[in-house]
Amino acid sequence: LFSLSGTREPAQSPALAEQPPAPDRQADVNLGRQVFVEACGFCHGPNGDGGHGGPALNGLTDLDLGVASLIVTEGGADMPALGSSLTSAEIQDVAAYLVKRLIVR
Repeated sequence: LFSLSGTREPAQSPALAEQPPAPDRQADVNLGRQVFVEACGFCHGPNGDGGHGGPALNGLTDLDLGVASLIVTEGGADMPALGSSLTSAEIQDVAAYLVKRLIVR
C-alpha cells in the first residue's frame, strides 16, 4: 500500500500505527477477562482451557506481566499479534488477567 501523496514511501495504516503507552493506571483484571474471552477465547477457550487451535493457558506456571504483554502485542509462533487491534489499556488488562487469574503459582 503506497500513499497518494505522490511519494514512493509506504503509507502508514492507522490500524498498524504504534499505539501510545497506556497511561499510569491500574490494570483491571475483570476487563482483562472480557478482552481475553473476546480476543483470545476463540483459540484458547473462554477459560484458557485450550483445545480450539491454541494451547491451554490455565496451567502455565511461569509468566510475568511483561512477557504476557509482549506475547499479546507481538504474537507467537502460531499466534497472531494483537497489538494493532487492542488498545494499550486492553493489552495491560488482559496481561494482568493471564498472570493473576490463569497462571498457577
